[in-house]
Amino acid sequence: MWLFDPQSITYQPQRWWWNPLRALTTVEDAHRLAGHFVLTVEDPGKRDLWGPAAQDLLSALFLAAATSGRTSITWPAGWMSPPSPPRASCSPRPAFICWPPA
Repeated sequence: MWLFDPQSITYQPQRWWWNPLRALTTVEDAHRLAGHFVLTVEDPGKRDLWGPAAQDLLSALFLAAATSGRTSITWPAGWMSPPSPPRASCSPRPAFICWPPA
């Protein structure tokens, strides 16, 4: 029996892992995977801007992680969430331009 329990609800030891990044080799593959993480509610009266933009961003981050040898889908989340506030050492440039984070 195969048990997939990433939240450890059953308190069973994990014996296998699934890496969704492993199969990504093209932009289309990454876009398809990102589509599973982005849910948009369509409103015929408004133009949906954020859903497609979010899917495009995730596609790029997933593909970057997959092609750089990262082994976890948590890497893109870490790239989007800096561990600390930006420092003033990047002055006079705006903090969002400073890369890599200090």
